Amino acid sequence: MKNYLVSTIFFVICVSLATCQVPRWGSCPDIPVKQNFDADRYLGKWYENENFFFIAEIGLKCISANYSLNSDGSIKVLNAGINARTGRPSESVGRATIGEKEPAKLSVKFSRFQPAGAYWVLDTDYDTYSLVWSCSDFYFARAGTVLTMSSAQNM
Repeated sequence: MKNYLVSTIFFVICVSLATCQVPRWGSCPDIPVKQNFDADRYLGKWYENENFFFIAEIGLKCISANYSLNSDGSIKVLNAGINARTGRPSESVGRATIGEKEPAKLSVKFSRFQPAGAYWVLDTDYDTYSLVWSCSDFYFARAGTVLTMSSAQNM
């Protein structure tokens, strides 16, 4: 039993580091999101201001996310940054789906092998700022992160 507990804790820590989230005990709370969220107004380029550690962004600067509409109604997510050491651009493309009951609760995937991750828009004015939250449950623990973004038109 002790080995199972240690293995589970180790797994939660590894997954949370791999998904760039901060581990905590308990399950993810159902926090309020932006009411009457308008995904069409949210489309465009956003620059990351702050976030928790994210392994995919190690060594990157000038990180942005560009959201555009796919023909099937989903959202194309193009995350980009500049390698601070080499100056080379780095990009990853994903697909977000809009929540049926709550449109501000999006699900994002960057690989068909990856489970969808939560991308909840807590608040935005669509023009200058966005506050985003993500959380995933792992048995008796959770991993969550918050990030703030600024719109490209205000940079």
